[in-house]
Amino acid sequence: MTGADRTPPREAASSSGSWRVGAVVCAAAILTGLVSSWPSLGRYWNMDDLHLVRAYSTAELVGTLASDWDPDGIETAGLRPFTTLFNHLRAVVFGESLVAHRLFLLTLYGISLALMADLLRRLGASVTAVVCGAVFAIVAKNSYYHYVWIADGVHVLQLALCVLAMRASHRYVDAGRPRALVATVAWFGAAMLTREDSLAALPAMLGMGLGLQVLRSGQPSSVVTERRRRLATGAVVIAVVLPVWWLWRLAAVSNAPNVKLELAAVGRVLDMMAWTTSLVGAVDPLWPVYVMLGLAAIVATRWLPPADRRLAWLLLLSALGACVIGNVRARANLLILPALFYGGFLGIGLAGTARLGRLVRAIAALTAIVAAAGAVRASRLEQLDLDPMSTGQIARDWMFISGRLGEATIPDARRRVLRPKLAALDLLDPGVDINAWRNSILDSGRVGPQPDGGVFVAPRAFLESPAGGVSADARSGPGRR
Repeated sequence: MTGADRTPPREAASSSGSWRVGAVVCAAAILTGLVSSWPSLGRYWNMDDLHLVRAYSTAELVGTLASDWDPDGIETAGLRPFTTLFNHLRAVVFGESLVAHRLFLLTLYGISLALMADLLRRLGASVTAVVCGAVFAIVAKNSYYHYVWIADGVHVLQLALCVLAMRASHRYVDAGRPRALVATVAWFGAAMLTREDSLAALPAMLGMGLGLQVLRSGQPSSVVTERRRRLATGAVVIAVVLPVWWLWRLAAVSNAPNVKLELAAVGRVLDMMAWTTSLVGAVDPLWPVYVMLGLAAIVATRWLPPADRRLAWLLLLSALGACVIGNVRARANLLILPALFYGGFLGIGLAGTARLGRLVRAIAALTAIVAAAGAVRASRLEQLDLDPMSTGQIARDWMFISGRLGEATIPDARRRVLRPKLAALDLLDPGVDINAWRNSILDSGRVGPQPDGGVFVAPRAFLESPAGGVSADARSGPGRR
């Protein structure tokens, strides 16, 4: 990377070509996502998709303002009216077009990463760094959930809202415009009404608001003081707004899960950190290599220019801090915010070390390609369990059509597709021992897609746990989102 690739924050913010950088980041993210998810673009609704992504009545939508977001009462209780509205709007616009749903989520994901890239450019990151960061964020195995698992796509909306809040907070601290402070509160409030774990973005939002500018040398003391005052003002406003949201949530959904003060929570948070740094997920035998790569990237920051080093560390700490959502529950599909920050950290580190010479640049490029390819491979392996003939997918279909969740609100069109499929497999009876059936397929040696196109056991289970088996969440179905 040449010196021309480096742009001072002010210059980056005012450059007429910034939209071009955003377009490149968005395109790179979408293309990367397509490579990871291509076999799954047309696969049928998976598990929670069946009852969550549908048209809701006006009464159901209004009811989410004062009660649980899921009218069926199946999912984890919470105050998430924007999630239900998002699911409703998607169902109305895209109907039963599975490809359209997934392409929409990929596009929204790409736009969100482009907006984040623009913010990082304003903070001094290079073009190479932000492009690499976006690719690492979306290529991570634990990111495919958000654009392949359609119901899980609400995390992409959450990401977009959090990024908009971070951008607004930065504008407020940088220029002191009151409307930017209002926008910060509005975007962050919308994120909190989409998913409560958006709270994990708060430290990063304040950090991006500061923009590290008070840490740069050569700043007039009056400018530093004023920006610190604005940051403190923003923090106070958020601190006033949060209790209002908390009381609203407590009154509307008193049984919603809360922070857990227990020793086991520390282990869950550490698990989330490990899963973030492992771009191939927790069950891939190469995961320690990816964790070591992250540690090497940390060591490499010592050779970065001071401004880059500070920005890299801000992103790394934001990634690890966002893993605090594991306090309540450790799940691989909750890592969209940590992946965003960690991808940015890796991007800045690789782009920075590439300036050390041709050999280092070649090693950095090769490392990035191999790491991304390994993540795509891990993602595709797990997506095999979403194949309509995998035992995992069939078991999830059975659970909603004939099993314990058979009374869920599922559009008739979806029941008409799945009932004949289950009937052909003799699985319409609600008394079927679905686990015994799955084990019989495994005992027959039908692991991986079969030449005859019949039923098979996927080599890796959907939402697989580090212990090697399918997680309790995926095994028992919804209710843990």
